[in-house]
Amino acid sequence: MISPMFQEAEERVRALVREEVDGLRREFDVLRRECEQFTQECRRELQEQRRWLTDALARVEDRLLQGAQHHPGQHGRQQQRPLNATTSDASADRGQPQSFPASSSSSSSAGNVKLPASSVRRSLKTRDATHHQQHQQHQHQETANTDVDADEDGIVPSTAVVTLNVGGSLFSTLASTLRRVPDSFFDIMLSGRHPVARDEAGHIFIDRNSVHFPVILDWLRDPGSPQALPFNDAEFLHELEYYGLADAVLGDWTTSEPDLTAVTGGVYAIGSESPNERYDMDRNIWYPVADLLQPRTDCKYTWFNNRLYAIGGRDRQRVYAAVERFDPRKNNWVPVPDMHHARRSVACAILHGQLYVIGGLDHDGRCLAFAERYDPDTRTWEELPPLQQCAGPVACVVVRGRLYVFGGSEMLADPRSYVPVNAVEMYDEEHRTWVARAPMPQPRYELHAAVVRTEVVIVGGLASSSTASALSRTDIYSTETDTWRSGRDMRLQRFSVACCDTIGNMVYVAGGSNPVALETVERYDLDTDTWTILPNMSQHRHFFSAAVFQGRLLTVGGMTYRRDRRSQRVGASMPVTTVEAYDPATNKWYTLAPLNNARAHGVCVTASSF
Repeated sequence: MISPMFQEAEERVRALVREEVDGLRREFDVLRRECEQFTQECRRELQEQRRWLTDALARVEDRLLQGAQHHPGQHGRQQQRPLNATTSDASADRGQPQSFPASSSSSSSAGNVKLPASSVRRSLKTRDATHHQQHQQHQHQETANTDVDADEDGIVPSTAVVTLNVGGSLFSTLASTLRRVPDSFFDIMLSGRHPVARDEAGHIFIDRNSVHFPVILDWLRDPGSPQALPFNDAEFLHELEYYGLADAVLGDWTTSEPDLTAVTGGVYAIGSESPNERYDMDRNIWYPVADLLQPRTDCKYTWFNNRLYAIGGRDRQRVYAAVERFDPRKNNWVPVPDMHHARRSVACAILHGQLYVIGGLDHDGRCLAFAERYDPDTRTWEELPPLQQCAGPVACVVVRGRLYVFGGSEMLADPRSYVPVNAVEMYDEEHRTWVARAPMPQPRYELHAAVVRTEVVIVGGLASSSTASALSRTDIYSTETDTWRSGRDMRLQRFSVACCDTIGNMVYVAGGSNPVALETVERYDLDTDTWTILPNMSQHRHFFSAAVFQGRLLTVGGMTYRRDRRSQRVGASMPVTTVEAYDPATNKWYTLAPLNNARAHGVCVTASSF
């Protein structure tokens, strides 16, 4: 039995503890209020600094405008240059490695104002927003005055016809066509917010090379029309960036082969269990870059929003739902919210500014029909309805703003068995459902797809779960008529090819298995329905990676087989460091600097210049 003395002591201790806790709570409340007050003061200080910087930037731009008015262009024109009509060479002159000849492309004429157009557009938007908040009444008065002097200040009604002088060539179109993309060069030019340059005939003058302007103008007239846009032309992409149209034009475009991303710029060898590397064109060497936070294989890599995304994958213990994003400027990987479903060997597509992830396999190799998409603005994954018939490693492409999925396998309990399907599904964004389209003539698993204009070329793959069922058949799907037609067969049966992409509307198929590694390369011409055998690669390779870079086909790493020197029998495969480039202009392969580390089951990604 506890004595009264101990009970009294216990009560005193409890009272002291309660008093101490209450004191700590009061101190915490005081600190919390002080922190909130300090945070509010910091926010006010930050807002003041932002306003000061915005005003300073506006003053700098006004000085640049005044300087541009006193320094006319190189062609002796005395008219005032538009603020955004600054030009630069498409790419700096660089010494190309001897084994990789430089491509010939025209350069834009140089202007006098060296402020980058993209920076000017961003600063103009910031300044306009700030002025609108600070001087709303004065801004309305300026707009009213501008409307009165439309001819002088450049405001044109949306139904009016506008004639542009682009580097000496005349182009006529509607003002509404030019202003189709908000905050683009043309939208700002015709808004009346800033002066524009005019030639002697009174046409708006743009001091740019006009070579690619007809293609850009055709896209503005009808973004959904079937066009063969030169995505592999660095000069074309540079013009898109200058006019502020890169996101709009490239946002609905993805490469035909899910494992490749073909823009222009640096070349990255990513993935597998080897360290990541980047290719230096100037010195013809590979140097290391940051590795994934979670190393894995069977991971999907996609270039999206100027970042490289690593999606899903597996290691020897498990399959991942994890997603990481690589920033080339900072050379680091950062985590992105996980997908809803862990999986590997997925297909990806970029559509309307969102990243779609489709199909794949689970840890045991069972085929999955899950679909979800990632919104970079909200940093969230939205789960979509599952595929109706396609599952597993499917092929997916985007054509004219629509997402198509081809083939795959039935979902079976036994992960070792695959039953290829001939299903084709299209995603209906409005009704959030998958719509069945005309089935493929041949069921396929591990197939490959390439887009040529509005048609999809399907090649390779397996007709059953046996590697002996490799296909040489070619089928062409018309997205306009929802019909199929047969093309000529490839010269060789093959599956797991490393490249099925287009260069100038030609479909290239390289390497793969049948069932051993192949060194052969073929090219398909859809217009003539012919396959052409190209020069072989230097090695038999499969499980290598490939990409299109500066109009050439790059092949990186992979697996080749060992051959006994005496018996010449084929043994186990081994990874290689080989890097080669095929130039369609010369019909030759060029050997580039080898990787620092042998690599297989990775990807080769070409990314925008940073």
